[in-house]
Amino acid sequence: MDEEKYFSHSWALLTRDKGWIKPLLVMTCASLVPIAGALGNFGYGLEWARLTAWGVDAAPKQKNVNVGKCIASGWRGFLVGLGLTVAYSLIATILSALIRILPEVLSVLVGLLFMLIYFCVGLVFATFLNVAYIRAAIYERAGAGYRLGRIMDMIKRDVRGFLKVTVVYLVCQLVLSVIVFFFGAILAMMFVPAFVAGVYGDESALLGVLAGSMVWAFILVCIGSLVLSFFSNACTLINLTATGLWIRQFDVQRWGRSEDPLPEPRPASERAYNAQASQRNSEAAERQNPRPVGVNPNAGVSVRENASEGVRENTAASTTADIFTSDYDELRSAALDDAPEDASTESLLAAIHGLTDDEDEQ
Repeated sequence: MDEEKYFSHSWALLTRDKGWIKPLLVMTCASLVPIAGALGNFGYGLEWARLTAWGVDAAPKQKNVNVGKCIASGWRGFLVGLGLTVAYSLIATILSALIRILPEVLSVLVGLLFMLIYFCVGLVFATFLNVAYIRAAIYERAGAGYRLGRIMDMIKRDVRGFLKVTVVYLVCQLVLSVIVFFFGAILAMMFVPAFVAGVYGDESALLGVLAGSMVWAFILVCIGSLVLSFFSNACTLINLTATGLWIRQFDVQRWGRSEDPLPEPRPASERAYNAQASQRNSEAAERQNPRPVGVNPNAGVSVRENASEGVRENTAASTTADIFTSDYDELRSAALDDAPEDASTESLLAAIHGLTDDEDEQ
């Protein structure tokens, strides 16, 4: 499945539309705005990841972005991250203090082992945070991100996939580390002439060379900060979307309240049938329904699922207004009109996707 290739699938979604680099450039400029810029960028990624978790393969929106909604989503994510990070840091600090109580030789050995474990656990914790962020975005409540039991239930069902997403995070961090090392090395080399002047030259020569080096160093730091911000935003989008792809397998459309247990996995035969139905409905939608033109950033989606007990409204995201799709309500209506009475959630989503792809081709 494509969902299992988390990095390649996330990258394909990020670069799906023409001009895909524009949102990254806008995010880089927004990073210069204190507080609001960081929250907006973070929320932009969370809103895209939420849409991905719902089962929609859409690229980040390039126009008519609801900035206020992004900032609100970023603020919820910040609240989730703040509490969990403080708790994690307290636990690490307590363990570190306990190690110092040990005898010196044993303390060194245990300390080295603790550093290695702390690094590995830190990678897992970062992915854990991403899951909590997206849960808060799906329910539009920060409290949903603190439902640690539900997050652990997801991890238990697919530990291998969770570790794959963690590897995506590790790769992105390595890329950022290489960029920092590259600019750091150039920055260090800029002060070599000043060092040589200080050893072999007089004081006036040293001051002149040092002043020139500092000017160029300042320019390099400014350029490096923008480049690092660009790649950092790209890595954030990829990490969050990869996590959204992983969450997708847990049937977000069937989620109830944030404290409710996860729905039971569907049988393989039912998933295969729904996949075939999705393909048929997608092809039919492409042939019969022209996709509407225009953008409605406040469009909402409420997915209904036909169960044996009847039709129930999904409460996992009572308002799933997203900022990445065009006239989603109209697309949903068109898909529902052509779908059979016993159509599953997956087939309805696939029909909508078919309409989306049809406009992209036009």
